[in-house]
Amino acid sequence: MNKQLLLFGESGSSPPEFKRVLAVFPDDYTAGQIGGLAKRLRERHGLRGKIRPLSHLHVSLPLPESMPRGPENTVELIGRVCKGVAAVMHPFEIRFERVMSFQNNAMVLVGDDHGNRGIRDLLGMLCAEFAKHHFGTGTSTFVPHLTLLYDRKRLACIPVEPVCWTVKEIVLVNSEVGATKYHPLGRWEFGGES
Repeated sequence: MNKQLLLFGESGSSPPEFKRVLAVFPDDYTAGQIGGLAKRLRERHGLRGKIRPLSHLHVSLPLPESMPRGPENTVELIGRVCKGVAAVMHPFEIRFERVMSFQNNAMVLVGDDHGNRGIRDLLGMLCAEFAKHHFGTGTSTFVPHLTLLYDRKRLACIPVEPVCWTVKEIVLVNSEVGATKYHPLGRWEFGGES
């Protein structure tokens, strides 16, 4: 077979598609707790979906839909915004105590409707900084959540043992669509004192 045809894998396949994800990730210990909770929920409710890898458990923060052209420009702009926000952001606790089916057959952890003020404050600061560059994000529909797995069976909102951790940084990754692979692009630790 022609070696040039194998440039992107099998003959006829296209290069991977990437999606940028700005997120907060749990520490390793909490990720293990979340994985154990997901396994128990999967067994208890007869779910068949594959549990997300522990290294992929995260809470996404919406990015502006229209960004500068070219991947370098986009990452550079996101980096400048994140660096500025992280410098003044204080570590905060995020807490989830319910599980439910969400969009796209996702089973997610969610928190109290009035809780998780820290992640909402973080998003507000990011949006304000992106607005200075004339980019808006969809914050009105933001529901802090963490995806455990995808399953066709839908679950009503049910309480679970609380999961919480202290968020100390924001991370930008390139998510390889359909491949469950994350490629780190940047990491910004909070500089504010707790």
